[in-house]
Amino acid sequence: MIGLVASFVVFGSIGAVYLRGVRARRRRGLQRPATGSIAAMLAGLTVAALVLDGPADSIADQLFWAHMLQHLALITIVAPLIVLGEPLRAFEEVLPMRLRRAAGHIEGELWARDGAARRTAMSGLVISTVALLAWHTPLAFQTALRNNSLHALEHLTLLVTALFFWWPILTPGLRQRIGTGFAIVEVLVATTVMTVLGAMLTFSPAVWYPAYAAAERAHDIGALADQQLAGLLMWIPSGMLYLVIIAVLFVRWIDSETSRPSDRRGVRTAPSPERSSAR
Repeated sequence: MIGLVASFVVFGSIGAVYLRGVRARRRRGLQRPATGSIAAMLAGLTVAALVLDGPADSIADQLFWAHMLQHLALITIVAPLIVLGEPLRAFEEVLPMRLRRAAGHIEGELWARDGAARRTAMSGLVISTVALLAWHTPLAFQTALRNNSLHALEHLTLLVTALFFWWPILTPGLRQRIGTGFAIVEVLVATTVMTVLGAMLTFSPAVWYPAYAAAERAHDIGALADQQLAGLLMWIPSGMLYLVIIAVLFVRWIDSETSRPSDRRGVRTAPSPERSSAR
C-alpha cells in the first residue's frame, strides 16, 4: 500500500507539472493539448502508477504472467496514452528559456527533412525492439528480479523506448512527415516481434526463468503453465491492440488519399500566360 501511494505521488507530480505547462500555454495564447489529449496523458500516468507498484507489483514479483502484463501495459497502453497527451508542448513551458530553445532546435533538426524524420522513426523501432528482446533474455530478466534498482531500470527502459517508438506514429504532424504507410509498416514490424517472442514463450518445452519456481508452486501453478500464459498474453491481446492501431492508421490514410482528388476538382486553375496571349 505504501508503495502504491508513493507511485501515485511520483506520477501525480508529473501530471501536476504537465497541467502547469498546459495552463502556461493557455495564458500565453499558444496552442495547447486538446481536452482529449489531456485526458489521455492523465490516464497514462494513472495506469503507470497502478501497474508499477502496490498489489500489481507484488503479484508480478511472484508470477511471470503478471510481470509480463506489467511490461505489456507500459509498452502498449501507458506509452501510447502519454504520446497522445502531447507532453512536449506542456513540459517545454516549465523549462528555462535556454533549455526550451535548445529542445526546440533539436526537435526541428530531427524533423526538418523527410529522410531525417524516417531515420529518427526507424531508430525508435530498433531501440525499442532491442530493449524488449534484451530484457527478456533469461540472464537479464532473472538478474532484474533479484535487484530492485535493476528492476526499476528495466521498466524505465521499456517505457522510454516505447515512447520513442510511438512518438512519430501517433503524433499527426510527425506521422505526416514520415508517411502513414511508413508508420503502418513500423507497427507491423513491432507486432511481429512481439508475436514471435510470445509464441516462443508459449511453445517452448523448457522454462526460461527458473527464479519464479518457488512462488509459482505457492500459487499452485506450474512454471511451464505460467510461462505459457505469459506468452499468450504477449502474443494475442497485444497483437490485437497493434492491429487495431494499424486499422485506424489505414482508414485515416485512405481518407486522406481519397480526399485529395476532390480537393483538386474543386479548384479552378488559371489559364497559362501562353494561352492567354494566344487568344
